Amino acid sequence: MPELPYGAVLFTAEEVTERMSRRIAKARNKLLPIILQLTDKGYVEPLPKEGSVIDGVTWDAKRIEEQLSLNLHINAEMTDEQIDATNDYQSELILTMVRTWEKPTLDLDSVLDLPTAKFQSLAEACDNVLRGTVVDLEPSIDPKAQPADSLA
Repeated sequence: MPELPYGAVLFTAEEVTERMSRRIAKARNKLLPIILQLTDKGYVEPLPKEGSVIDGVTWDAKRIEEQLSLNLHINAEMTDEQIDATNDYQSELILTMVRTWEKPTLDLDSVLDLPTAKFQSLAEACDNVLRGTVVDLEPSIDPKAQPADSLA
């Protein structure tokens, strides 16, 4: 993992507690409908690197530039509520996932006073730690399994 701003040390995925998970999930659940809307409009993030092939399409410099332009237009159409949900999720990620850092306090004010690039870098690092911690809570139905009351 690259060095994080202000010597931040993040909790690992294994250290994420239920309380932490619920705080992040609450913020993420407000963001999910927005992500779906943006994706339906053609928003792509992160932008593929030049030469990447995705779904049989090669991303050259022109295609990346066109996608960036489309992303900017879609971003410009976002409502204040959508922007707030995005910002709140990123702030919650940082507040929840940063174990320690070199700044004197870790609270919403200190996080929002970070330079934008450092804020984005921390939010992205926190999000990357969480990838893979999502648990599928849907029951797996095994047609051969016996009902619990028949196991007596």
